[in-house]
Amino acid sequence: MIGKILSRSSKIEIKNLPDVWKAFGMFEFFNKSASEGFEFIFDVFESVVKKAAYYIYSFSEASQSLVLESMRLRTERMGNFDEEVIEALREPELKLIFREEYKNLGFALIWAGKFLNIPLYHSEKYIGSLFSGPYEPETIDKELLNWFRGFANACAIALRQIKFGEETRSKIRLLESQVQVSKKMLGSTLEVNRFLELLLELAITATGSDVGFVAMWDDKIKRMKIKASKNLSEEFVSSLDLSPDTGLFEWTGYGDEMIVRDFEFLLRFGINSIIAVPLVEDKKLLGIFTLVNFKKLKQFEEFAVKILLNFVEQIKIVIHNIETFAQFTERYLKTLIALAEAYDMRSEYTAGHSNRVADLAVEIGKKLGLDSEKLRELKIAGLIHDVGMCGVVEIGEGYQADYNHPIIGASMVEILPISSDIVEGIRTHQEWYDGWGFPQGLKGEEIPLFGKILGLCEFFVEISSNSKLRKALSYAQIESEIKQRTGSQFDPKVVSAFFEVLNAKREKAGTAWIEECWKFKGEPRDVCSRCPVYESDLRRCWQSPEIMCRFHGDYSCDDCFIFLEWIERIKTKKLEKKMEYSVVEKNNYAIVKLKGELDVASSIHMRDVFKGLIDKGKANIIIDFSDVTFIDSSGLGIIVVAYRSAKEKGGTIKFANVNPRVKKLFEITRTEKHFEFYGSVEDAEKSF
Repeated sequence: MIGKILSRSSKIEIKNLPDVWKAFGMFEFFNKSASEGFEFIFDVFESVVKKAAYYIYSFSEASQSLVLESMRLRTERMGNFDEEVIEALREPELKLIFREEYKNLGFALIWAGKFLNIPLYHSEKYIGSLFSGPYEPETIDKELLNWFRGFANACAIALRQIKFGEETRSKIRLLESQVQVSKKMLGSTLEVNRFLELLLELAITATGSDVGFVAMWDDKIKRMKIKASKNLSEEFVSSLDLSPDTGLFEWTGYGDEMIVRDFEFLLRFGINSIIAVPLVEDKKLLGIFTLVNFKKLKQFEEFAVKILLNFVEQIKIVIHNIETFAQFTERYLKTLIALAEAYDMRSEYTAGHSNRVADLAVEIGKKLGLDSEKLRELKIAGLIHDVGMCGVVEIGEGYQADYNHPIIGASMVEILPISSDIVEGIRTHQEWYDGWGFPQGLKGEEIPLFGKILGLCEFFVEISSNSKLRKALSYAQIESEIKQRTGSQFDPKVVSAFFEVLNAKREKAGTAWIEECWKFKGEPRDVCSRCPVYESDLRRCWQSPEIMCRFHGDYSCDDCFIFLEWIERIKTKKLEKKMEYSVVEKNNYAIVKLKGELDVASSIHMRDVFKGLIDKGKANIIIDFSDVTFIDSSGLGIIVVAYRSAKEKGGTIKFANVNPRVKKLFEITRTEKHFEFYGSVEDAEKSF
C-alpha cells in the first residue's frame, strides 16, 4: 500500500486536519505575496510528504492547460536519481496539456516520471493540481487519502485567495500606472512642445516614415519655427526654408496638403517622398506638419494624410486650451505664491522667507551659468518651495510635522504645464548630498540642481534669521557651518557658487551694509512698506531710530545678521581703531565723554563701550560731544543702535555740547527729532 511505500521512503508526520484548516485560516493569503502563500502551502504538505520535488499548477480553461505557479526542490533527496531525472526536475514544464486524469486523486505520469497528483477543487470546480514525487505508485492508504482530500480543500481555497490577491494588486498597479500616464499626457497636452513631440512620434510610427517635423508660426521672429523634430540632421534644419513666399512649401489657401515648391531641396537631401499638412486657423497658416522618407520609394498613402489631418485638429484644440490653461496656470501660481507669503507671515521670524530663498537662488543660478529661462523657473520654485507646509499638521508649540511637505508642495504643481525642474526642485529641496535628507533619501547627482540650490539657500536664510530657539548666526559662524556641511548636506559646486555671491557682495559693500535690509529680508510688504528706511538713501538701516526690524524678528541690532556681518567685515578690513573716551558712572546714569573722530574705524570700539554699559544696567547715558571733531554715518549708526538698546532696557541716551557741524548730520538724516540735545552736561544731568 502507498502508506507503506511512503513510510519506507520518508518519515511521515500526519497532522490533524483541524490543525491544517486552522493554520490555513490564520495565514491571510490575500494580504501576503504569492511567493509567501505558496511557501506556506509547501511547508504544510512537506510536513506530511517528504519528496524531492513539489509543483503547484493552476488550470486555464481558455487554453485547456495547467500553468506552473510555483515549485520547491529538495536536492538533498535526489542522491539516488539519474542526472536526466534531476535535470527534468529542475526544468519543469511551464505549461501542461490538460488530461482528465488530473482531476482524480492518485498518481499521474508527467515530464519527470510518476508523481502523486492532488487535484484542487473550489466550489466543485477543478482549478489545478499539486504534484509531488517522483516515486512508484501503489494503492493509497485510507487514512492518508482522507488527509489528502482535506488538505486539497484548504489548498484550493488558498490558491484562489493567492490568485485573487495577485490580480487585485496587479489591477491597482495598472490603475496607478494609468494615472501616471494620464498625468503625463495631460502635462504634454498643456505644454505645446511636448505635445507636438508626442504626436510626431505617433505619426512617424503609424506611417513608417523615416523623419518628420512640426513647425509653428512664431510672432516674435515673424517666421515658421520648428517646434518638434525627429531624426533630422543639423544641415537639413539649417537649410530648411519654410517662408510662405519662397520656402519649401506653397499653400494655395485651400486643400488638405501643402504643395512642394523647392524641388532642388528634395534632390539635394535625397528625399524620395514627402507630405505636409497645413495647420490653418481663420484662413491663416499657423503651422506645418511634415513627414519625410529618404529610403522608401513609395509615395505616402491617403491614410497618412488622414493621420496628419487628425493630429492637426488636435493641435488646434490644444493651442486654444493652452491659452486658457496658461491664464489659469498664471493665476494658480500667483495664488500659491500668495499662499506661501501668507504662510511666511505666520511669524515675524519667517516674514519674507520664501522671497529671500528665491532671490538668493537666482544669484547662485547665475554663477552656475543658468540661462534666463531657467533663472525664471528657479525663482518660481524658490517662491513656492515651502507651499506644501500649508498642507501639513500643526503640532503643539508651533512645530510642524513637515516631513512630507516637499512632496505635498510638488503635488500641488506637477499637473501644471510648467518645467519639471520647478516640480523636482520643490520635491527635493530637503534632500542631502550624502543621502541623509528627506523625504526620498536621494544623494549626489540623484538630486536635481534646483533642489541642491534651494536646499542651501533655505539653510542660509534660516540660520541668518532669528527664531524662538536661537539668534541669527554671524557671517563667520555661517561660513563655518556651511563648510562643515559641504559634501554631506550640500553639493560642493553649489557651495562654491554661494560663497562667490556673498563674497562679491561683501567686497562691493565697502564700509556700508552688505545689502539693503529690505532686499536681504525678502521685502515682506506688510513690514517694509511702513519702514522709513525702505528705499531711502541710508546705507545702514541702523542709522534710523524708526526702523521696524522687530516685525521681521530682529528685536535688537545685535540679533541682526546684517549688523553683525558689517562689524565682522570692518574688523576684517582692519579699519578698526580705538577712540579716546572717559566714563563717569553716577547712581542712575553714566556720562561718556568722547574725543576725536567717531567714524567707521572707531564706531566698532564705541559700540562695545555703549553695549557694556547698557548690559550692566546703565541704560541712561549722557554723551559729551565737546571734543568730537567729526562724525560720519557709521558713527551715527552706532549711536542710534545704542539709543535703541537703551530704550529697550527702559533708559535713554541724551547728547550734550554737540557742535553745529556734528548736529548737521543729525538734521540731514532726520534723526534729531528722536534725541534730546543739551548745551552742557550739567543741563543734561538735571533732566535725570
